[in-house]
Amino acid sequence: MKFKITPRLFFSKVFILILFAIMAVTSNIYKEGGVANLVFEIMGYSLLFMSALGRMWASAYIAGKKGKEFVATGPYSITRNPLYFFSFLGYIGVGMAFESLSLTVGMAALFFFTHWNTILSEEKGNHQRFGSVYEAYAGQVPRFIPDPRQFKDIEESNFYPKSFFRAFIGSSLIVLVFPLAHLIEWGHIHSIIPVLFLIP
Repeated sequence: MKFKITPRLFFSKVFILILFAIMAVTSNIYKEGGVANLVFEIMGYSLLFMSALGRMWASAYIAGKKGKEFVATGPYSITRNPLYFFSFLGYIGVGMAFESLSLTVGMAALFFFTHWNTILSEEKGNHQRFGSVYEAYAGQVPRFIPDPRQFKDIEESNFYPKSFFRAFIGSSLIVLVFPLAHLIEWGHIHSIIPVLFLIP
């Protein structure tokens, strides 16, 4: 099974690896066991979980069809780019899992830096492929932030197991960020991993 790495994915992975390296030697200024830490942990875990499930949900509708079939139901009925929206939640979740407001803002900025042009480019391609059908769809469904009031679904659709399985594996890995963040935190507490920076 081959996983295609596009330039966007490559640079995203490079930036994420750099950020994780920084996170490994960085700690937050909040009191351990305090309210701020608790809020970050709950929000971080929740967003990572939502990101993984949301990407699986969207993949069930689009896997094997992207660029070939017009999909406007399920998650695609409330946002034109559900995969990217749920990925964004994952990026935010990473920053929060490390209990840092600065890293949360940084991850949000990284997402838009590495993904926004791709979103616009893919929409342009859909306009060319699907013409007036996509134009009407784009006029009703928001580009990024979901509008749950517009949700609509169908009873059945074509399903492509191999394509979905690849998406499923990728989405499942998202939740591993949370135990990784706690492992690094444990290393900091026990002086196994040095803390070089303190950030909010």
